Amino acid sequence: MGKEPEGEKMKIRYVGPSQQVKSLTNHQIYSVLYVDPPFISIIDDAQESYEYYIVNPGLLDGKMTGRFEIVEDDEKGTLKKAFYDARIEQETDVPLNPWDELENTIFYGSAQDVENLKCPECGGPLSVRFEESESCLTIECQQCGARSHGDKCLLIPKYLQEDGEFNDF
Repeated sequence: MGKEPEGEKMKIRYVGPSQQVKSLTNHQIYSVLYVDPPFISIIDDAQESYEYYIVNPGLLDGKMTGRFEIVEDDEKGTLKKAFYDARIEQETDVPLNPWDELENTIFYGSAQDVENLKCPECGGPLSVRFEESESCLTIECQQCGARSHGDKCLLIPKYLQEDGEFNDF
């Protein structure tokens, strides 16, 4: 991939806690300058070029992290490939947070695996909904109300592909 500037406009959205210093704001869309996995360079809130980790971007102390979502990719799928490569690299280095682990199970697990998922906050049952037409995933605890929502999902969950039917839990 390299550190060369990308010719086409690529955009990502940061989802997570807004950073206390001028860097990343929850649900803000940022222009991508280049990708160099495991890093992505964007123009952040300080209007400066800065490299962030593609997976779990945030402050260096690691206490406040979020995630990036692809809003607009180039025709080569540069962001999609970089996100995939960064996630594979992370899986060998750093444990995922509990909500990311849920998402991994939802996207790569069987229908039975997804049905058996429990809320990482309270252990309660989860409601999992994937809107294929909008490529968005919503996970919500039926007991405590904790929830995670992601737009522009790059993958269709494996359990939806198993029998060709749309099975929400």
